[in-house]
Amino acid sequence: MKDFTIVTLIVNKSRVTNLNDNIYKNPNFDYKFCGLISKKYYTIKEPFWKSFYIDLEIDYDDKDKLHRQAVEIKNLSHGFDRTLFNNFNLLVEAGERIAVIGENGIGKTTFLRALAGDLKPNHGDIKWAEKAKIGYFAQDHASDFEKDVTLFDWMKDCAQSGEDDQAIRSILGRLLFSGEDAKKSVKVLSGGEQGRMLFGKLMLAKSNVLLMDEPTNHMDMESIESLNTALDKFKGTLFFVSHDREFVNSIATRILEIKEDRIIDFSGNYEEYLLTQTAVA
Repeated sequence: MKDFTIVTLIVNKSRVTNLNDNIYKNPNFDYKFCGLISKKYYTIKEPFWKSFYIDLEIDYDDKDKLHRQAVEIKNLSHGFDRTLFNNFNLLVEAGERIAVIGENGIGKTTFLRALAGDLKPNHGDIKWAEKAKIGYFAQDHASDFEKDVTLFDWMKDCAQSGEDDQAIRSILGRLLFSGEDAKKSVKVLSGGEQGRMLFGKLMLAKSNVLLMDEPTNHMDMESIESLNTALDKFKGTLFFVSHDREFVNSIATRILEIKEDRIIDFSGNYEEYLLTQTAVA
């Protein structure tokens, strides 16, 4: 029996050269993980491998930075069997992080779809800055995974010109899709795995505007923490929908609450917003 000691290994943007090949074929990745070290070699058991954190980093090129205004909304109105919002006006400065909150069915997803250009509103205008590059994480993204292609090919289709196969494998590795995983079909992915693939798509897109509808669905606490950190570091403009109060409070710098008769626009975090609503009540 070999003498093993449990330790914590931290690998940060460095090439690991002394890990066994059976851990991961391409050791260019950033992870914090637990492993077992013997006196002769390193090895990692499967339970530890499955508990790695996803490593998200969503950024864009400096040349694409927006200055001053990101988007202007004028007289936005839309509804189906009833009016969801009516003559809504909004001016958003570059770099703001806006949480869109409200009861289920109140129009949050419809609002984000209108911002993304996925839905044409009944009335009004949405004018994005000329250099705005929008990345959209839809709540219902099943249609993104209808084709029977491998994870590698799906992610490669999302890559910009100049991204080589090594970059694609690196992204998949950071999303915890190792070795043979890259060869399986996207059609067999779970909801959580689909979400991770979409995060990879956003990482490759280098968008300076993110629209995210319930991005924490199907995510464990560690993955939510990783997403929270990535969005906190993101310097672009963000609109997001979430029912996770802690997540909203840690990210948002502005709150839009959609109600049946109006949209409340509040500058500040979620805790501050709740205090104002308590005072009103």
